[in-house]
Amino acid sequence: MQTWLKGKTPLLLEVLRYGISGIVVFTADYLTFFLCATYLIPSLPQIANIIGRLASAPVGYLMHNHFTFRQQSNDTRHAVKLSQYLGLLAFNMAITVAAYAIILSLFSQDVRLLRFATDILVMIIAYCASKFLIFR
Repeated sequence: MQTWLKGKTPLLLEVLRYGISGIVVFTADYLTFFLCATYLIPSLPQIANIIGRLASAPVGYLMHNHFTFRQQSNDTRHAVKLSQYLGLLAFNMAITVAAYAIILSLFSQDVRLLRFATDILVMIIAYCASKFLIFR
């Protein structure tokens, strides 16, 4: 067992930190989405989805930058990482909005529950992009 873990511990800890960050970001995202989809704009679930994603974006950047990938503060690199993160956010939102629209058209379940299916796909893509493109 120790031989298998040797050299893999930092990656496992990073994945664990990514999961913890994901829970925090998802909570901010889904809470905003839930409030919008339930009380503020119940007839516009796709708009509620976008608002939730945008509301959680700053939380995600800060969590991943300082906790998940433990980046040190560097003003010149910070601007580059932030612009890359915003690009990833736009990409994730495009995937999420498209997948969510397809799921909404295929199923007549509660829109708040259908949102989970798109979140799993986006989480996997976002981890890979964050790890290998932004916070490397």
